[in-house]
Amino acid sequence: ERVLSRPILFSDLMTKNYTEIDREKIKLELESRLCTFSEEELDVKMVLFDEIIEHILRIDRILKQPLGHVLLSGVSGTGKTNIARFVAWMNGFSVFQIKAHAKYTLNDFTEDLRNMLRRAGCQNETICFIFDESNALDASFLEFMNALLASGEVPGLFEDDDLTQLLLQCRGEVEERHIQGVETDEELYNWFVAEVQKNLHIVFTINPANSGFDNRGATSPALFNRCVVNWMGDWSQDALDFVSKALLNDVDLSQWDMENKDVAATIVSLHQISIEVNNIYAQKTGKLSFVTPRDFIDFITYFKDLFNHKLEEIHSQNARLERGLDTLNSAKFVIDSMREALAVKQLELKKKNLEGSEKLKVIVQEKQRAEEQKQESIKLDKVLTEQRVEIEKRQAEATKDLEEVIPQLEEAQQALKNISKRNLDEIRNLNSPPNLIKLCLEAVTLLLSAKGNGKFPKARPDWNSIRKMMKGDKFIRSIVEFDSKMLSEKMRRKLEKDFFPDLQYEAVNRASVACGPMVKWLKSQVAFSRIAQKVQPLKDEVAKLEHSFQELNEKQLTLQTSINELESSIGKYEEDYGKLLTETQNIKNEIVTVNDKVEHSSKLIDELSVERARWNEDSKSGKVNSIQTLGDAILSAAFHSYSGFFDPSLRTQLLKKWKECIVEFKVPHNVYYSPSTFLTTSTETTNWISNFNLANDTMQIENAIMLKKHNRYPLIVDPTGQAVSFLLASLQSKKVVRTSSRDSGFVRTLENALRFGTPLIVQDIEMWDPILNPIVSCEFRRVGGRKLVSVGAADVDVSEGFDLFLITRDPTHNFPADISSRVTMVNFTVSPTSLQAQTLNLVLKYVKPELEIKLNEQLKLKSEYVVQLHNLEDNLLHTLTSSGNSANDLIENPTLLKTIRSVKKSANEISEKVKESQVVMESLSAESSKYEPIAKLVAQLYVILQELSQIHLLYQYSLEFVIDIVNTTVRKIPMEDEETFIQQACDEIYLSTFQRTARGMFQRDWLVLALRLAQLKLSNQITDDQWTSFTYVNLSQSSRAFAKGIVPEDQGEVMYKINEIGLSLGASSLDDVLMRKKEQWVEFFSNPDAVAPEMDSINNETVREFLTLLIVKHTKPVLLKHQIKQFVCHAFNNKSFFKNILSTPMETVVDKQCSSSIPLLLASTDGFDASKTVSKIGNMVTIAMGTTESNQLADVQFKACLKSGRWILLKNVHLTPKYLLKIEKELHDAALSNTAHPNFRLFLTSEVSPNIPSKIIRRSVVMVCEAPNGLYSNIQRSLQIFKSEKEIINDVPRERVRVFGFLALFHAIMQERLRYTPLGFSKYYPFNESDLRSGIQIMKKWIHSSSENIKPEAIAWTGIKELLSISAYGSKVDNVFDIKIIESFIHQIFKPENYDLNRVPHIIADIPNLDIGATCFDDLLNWNNNLPVSDNLAWYGLHERANQMVEKIDANELAKRYSTIQSSSYDNGSAYESEDQHQKVVSIWFSIEQEIQLFLDLFKQVPSIELVTNRLKSLTIESSIDRWYARELSGVLKLYKILMKHITEIHKIIEHKHNSTNNVSNTEDVQGVNQVHWDILDAINKQKIPSVWDGHVAHPSTMTLNAYLKNIVSRIHHLFSLDTNNLQQVNLGKILYPSAFLSSTRQFEAQRQGISLEYLQFSMDSQKPKDGHCFELSGLNILAVGFKEGKIVKSSSIETALPILYLSWSDERVESTNKHEKLVQVPLYVSSERQELLQIVHLPLDVSTLDEHQIYQAGIALTTSSSTTI
Repeated sequence: ERVLSRPILFSDLMTKNYTEIDREKIKLELESRLCTFSEEELDVKMVLFDEIIEHILRIDRILKQPLGHVLLSGVSGTGKTNIARFVAWMNGFSVFQIKAHAKYTLNDFTEDLRNMLRRAGCQNETICFIFDESNALDASFLEFMNALLASGEVPGLFEDDDLTQLLLQCRGEVEERHIQGVETDEELYNWFVAEVQKNLHIVFTINPANSGFDNRGATSPALFNRCVVNWMGDWSQDALDFVSKALLNDVDLSQWDMENKDVAATIVSLHQISIEVNNIYAQKTGKLSFVTPRDFIDFITYFKDLFNHKLEEIHSQNARLERGLDTLNSAKFVIDSMREALAVKQLELKKKNLEGSEKLKVIVQEKQRAEEQKQESIKLDKVLTEQRVEIEKRQAEATKDLEEVIPQLEEAQQALKNISKRNLDEIRNLNSPPNLIKLCLEAVTLLLSAKGNGKFPKARPDWNSIRKMMKGDKFIRSIVEFDSKMLSEKMRRKLEKDFFPDLQYEAVNRASVACGPMVKWLKSQVAFSRIAQKVQPLKDEVAKLEHSFQELNEKQLTLQTSINELESSIGKYEEDYGKLLTETQNIKNEIVTVNDKVEHSSKLIDELSVERARWNEDSKSGKVNSIQTLGDAILSAAFHSYSGFFDPSLRTQLLKKWKECIVEFKVPHNVYYSPSTFLTTSTETTNWISNFNLANDTMQIENAIMLKKHNRYPLIVDPTGQAVSFLLASLQSKKVVRTSSRDSGFVRTLENALRFGTPLIVQDIEMWDPILNPIVSCEFRRVGGRKLVSVGAADVDVSEGFDLFLITRDPTHNFPADISSRVTMVNFTVSPTSLQAQTLNLVLKYVKPELEIKLNEQLKLKSEYVVQLHNLEDNLLHTLTSSGNSANDLIENPTLLKTIRSVKKSANEISEKVKESQVVMESLSAESSKYEPIAKLVAQLYVILQELSQIHLLYQYSLEFVIDIVNTTVRKIPMEDEETFIQQACDEIYLSTFQRTARGMFQRDWLVLALRLAQLKLSNQITDDQWTSFTYVNLSQSSRAFAKGIVPEDQGEVMYKINEIGLSLGASSLDDVLMRKKEQWVEFFSNPDAVAPEMDSINNETVREFLTLLIVKHTKPVLLKHQIKQFVCHAFNNKSFFKNILSTPMETVVDKQCSSSIPLLLASTDGFDASKTVSKIGNMVTIAMGTTESNQLADVQFKACLKSGRWILLKNVHLTPKYLLKIEKELHDAALSNTAHPNFRLFLTSEVSPNIPSKIIRRSVVMVCEAPNGLYSNIQRSLQIFKSEKEIINDVPRERVRVFGFLALFHAIMQERLRYTPLGFSKYYPFNESDLRSGIQIMKKWIHSSSENIKPEAIAWTGIKELLSISAYGSKVDNVFDIKIIESFIHQIFKPENYDLNRVPHIIADIPNLDIGATCFDDLLNWNNNLPVSDNLAWYGLHERANQMVEKIDANELAKRYSTIQSSSYDNGSAYESEDQHQKVVSIWFSIEQEIQLFLDLFKQVPSIELVTNRLKSLTIESSIDRWYARELSGVLKLYKILMKHITEIHKIIEHKHNSTNNVSNTEDVQGVNQVHWDILDAINKQKIPSVWDGHVAHPSTMTLNAYLKNIVSRIHHLFSLDTNNLQQVNLGKILYPSAFLSSTRQFEAQRQGISLEYLQFSMDSQKPKDGHCFELSGLNILAVGFKEGKIVKSSSIETALPILYLSWSDERVESTNKHEKLVQVPLYVSSERQELLQIVHLPLDVSTLDEHQIYQAGIALTTSSSTTI
């Protein structure tokens, strides 16, 4: 086990020798060093697990080697840079990193390199240069790094003065080190390079998730061949487990039946789920985010903080609730006791009244006796008074002297009390104290030791005795309590003689602050004793007087006693009587008080019954919440760490998956958990909405929660500005600052925010400034109590209040992995819910402004009431449970009672107001809800518009675009009655949305948008399931007859399925419907040009039109465009729906839809100059973009026009995408600050290019300008270009004009043929104006003469033709047969015969009225004006049915684009929000179940996997044909297994769904369900071929899943039917590797004939060769021509199925036997899409019907499959 255990670690970190080390020992060593590193170098927390330790040791080993460079490849957050810095620190290396920023240029980089190389080469400093790929701001950076790695120098880095200075520095260093043999400049430089190689170690860090990673090896070879590559990748499962356990080790789970490792496993699983969902989202949307170890660490950190905080909060709240309930329960008990005591008090009151009457009689009698004795006592009292005066006089004389000394004694005693124990301990600890201290303490000790006889002990105490006496706390107290009477005269004299002379207070006090007060005390005691002895005689005299006084006093006392006894008796009687009266009154008062208390307290208790019940319930739920906090905190931490990037639906899906996971791990949680309720309070939410401009939307509330608390700085996607508005309002008190990364003072603003601790909002962050990298990475350093961060080259202090919010308004921008992993992504894009509310407010503001005002007021009022009520209820509990308040206080304390009653009263009042407000709100909401159909429609339209971006990058629309449509629409509709207004508004919004959106779309996509809008319009009549049948219908393998005699057999199955859809819509059977118009339907199915008859027998017009649309789509797609238009017009009851799309005057668009901040963007296709369209509407400044100078000029003019209100046109802006971002920011800032002139307008023209930033597209009104189709329009555009060459065209020779006409005609034909791809050309080629201009230059150069005329034969036709076919147009073409098409037209048009107008009246046969007999440019214009407007396919050399084939292709492409944006309820098992949606999901699952069953039935018809496997095993490989067949079987078997495996697994999932609970999204009981299954389910639902199945078989791009599987089944059938010993009728369209088959036949024939492969030539014929050696091919089709009697002939059909052809290979050296036949080259493609060319075939041509030019122009081709599969 020890030998096989991993990891195996070697290092010299613990010993001087490089040897194997123990993992635990090196871990402890590294942890110790890491702790020091964190304190001294970089504040970083790192968990050392096995992989990290391996990386550290490996990097350490590499950097210790000469020329030791390392390339660290890993995702962000794996610790690449920190590990490199740690290793460098351990080895004592200096670390160098460039301080990149937005203005960091190549010059800055080279200067940094020079300084670093000087340090390494001249100063002998070992440097670790850490360079991250994100710092490569320019391609030259990487070139320099490659050179540095390759040779240790950068050529050209040191030149001129830099080189001279370097050599001087090197020479000084060489001399200082006494290095010999280095004298010349070359030797010095070589020494410098060697030193650099020795001392410089480069660590290059890259992220495999970044774009360009795959090409890094090619572009930067030295990175891989001069660096040791250390692949760090992502953290493994073991690493995640270890880190989570280590970080969660201190979490207290004692009250849960779980261990820390269980929570760690749960967190790891949630992290992996988040990665999975994120990857899916990226695949589906193209929006990239990255889940990295940083997110994982953030997840755990946030969980721990939140978990502890929530537990403390819950426990505190529960304790308060318990105290409140205890107080109320105790108060109720006390009140009941008080009621019982009241009854007893009533009886006691009656008894007391009787006792009072008896007492009053006795009192009167005793008062008479007392009066007599009082008179006698008065006389005696006079004598006593006189004697008392004399005694006081004598006493005063005796105490006078004592009063003078007593204060001194008291002062001394007080000083003694102030002596600290520490001072005494210091003295006591002295072994040999100073004399004064010792003398003082001896005197004190002697005095304390004196006995009652007034004598001191015989011997003085020694120091040890003194120390013992000082020990303890009684020493000072014994001094203070010393009795002065014990001090005799003898003792006084001894003290005065032996001690006082040396004990002076000041000296002793200086020696010891403790002994000073003792000296005072000693002397004051002696003084007091002396005076006391002196006054003793006076005291004796006073004693005698007092004795005489005492005798008289006793007599007086006796008399007084008698009086007192009488008075006492009287007093007692009176007291008893008074007591009785008092007790009686007290009882009365107590009865009243208790009654009052009971009454008020009982009433309060009853009033608090609601609170009591609520607190009781809250107390119970609080205990439950305490247990559930664990799971809720995990979910909340995951939500905070991972979900910010996603939209609401994906957040819901992610949360659902997380809940399933924690259920699986049995973590207690709230099944109704919601982040918005767990992480915030309703009070806080209400405050955000009411005061801080936050939308009342779940997504926005969740976003606000993320902004409130974050471990990583937020990066906010905020296209509408809602986040900025919220942040500015909520952070106003903190003096938030807003800036932009593009502002000139950005760095200064950033530094100030860091220093002064203010929140900073940085906008336009998509223009990332690398200066932010250290801040967002939290690379803070602690230096001398300061917290520092690098901002460029400066170190800036970081204050605690600093916070950073990064904002981008571009929702399409993909941030690189290194940025997105360092921040918390927060998606503030508008949600449908918030848009619906916004639209409703907008509509109400117009139709019922007073209602909108009231509604807003009530919303605000209700919010305020709710906050007040919550505060009052909380205050009530707080008052009741405050410290010191008990049940008795609740009853006895009137102030407390009054306070609680006041709070309760206020709460009741507010509660009533809330109820009243709710009633008003319900009334207002009921009124406003009438207009919700408009709001709901707008929200749905917005979602559709967002989906359009999946079709084309230009189709991006902002919220303002939709709001403007609503605003414009509702204002122009008269307000009659509500129902009419709503209907008209919805219709107008549909129409306006279509027209304004379509204006910015290509015309080919108009129908896609219109059909999608029609689907939404008819959603209450036609379900989404029924709509999916437009894209595809489920077809079984076997054909099915339907409406025999009307519907062709091959279309019977699809008509049967359409009939089922019709029946589900309530229509009658299509059998009957078709039979009613049998002849017309027969004509429809047989005649390509016939349109679909009206199905009058179906009463529901919508159903009728929908079924007609389905029939046309699936049986006759050539008519689909027409049928869609008809269907859409019906859906909107508007026959003019497609009219007026482009009829809105440009002036109206500019005036009404554009503004000073909304530009007009005209995106034009090839051949259209949009600037001319704009220039007609007014004067404007025009600038052509594309150069640095034009950018500078545009900047000046733009700012000037923005202020003055002039118009400006920027042309060709696609050439300057970065400048467009600057323009967009200027417009945005001007809109916010309202600084733009209202008359200002900006016009932008551009080619359709991916370079146009999405921000400018979303801000602009976009118009797509497409060049008109047709020969006439194309030639007209060419002639407009010719105008600039008018003088040259009209110049001699005159024949030049006609050649320019030929060029215009040729260019037009090339352009028009592109519309008929793949017939016109095999694929689309970007022929454009540049090709035409190249042709112009060719004509100018090759046609010249000094005379008026030139003979046509003298023109250099050959040169012109070659240059046009090779240099101009042919340079873009990569298909040899497309080249033939170009050459054919060039040959036909550019020839001298075309100058003979009499002999050749028309250049191209069958083209009427095309005469270009011109002699000047004006003649060309006249010629073009006389051309027919309607085109003829013959002009372009195309087949007369070419339109039908192209229409069929366009129809399938249209359906494909439509399916891309068609909404679907199914989304990887996403959670449903309503019962309707639940039913949709259930319906989809059953639909998929039917599909899967169909697939299983389909594959039952073919040989089983076992049979195919046995066939493969039984093969005997003897020839190339056998090898090909074995390969085919292997390929089919592999695909067959994949298909059956997945289909079977999906079937099991479906069965589980069918048999499980109503929660169809629950998959926790299905084993092995992974993302592949979800992808397949999604593809099945959308009838797309799953990506995991694709790539095995060549097929048309528009093929549906059903067709694909049927194709696979047919291939298996066909392959199984073949016999390699006797191959017959091989169908190339039904084998996997047709090209391999052709190669195998060639090899077979070469072996059979015994000749080399290079001598074999391919041939294909309809007749078997005479020797009989051939291969039969079936299933081939020929396009654009016919095939009859073995020859190519003209045909009225666009596609012809070929008979069996015979493939053979013959020796090319043998003379052919059919020389008399005209053979032409024909391409053989896999499919009619012409994407893969298999072979060039030579077939005979019937020259009597066609020539070679005609067949190539017609687009001749052989295909292995029919075009009907497209």
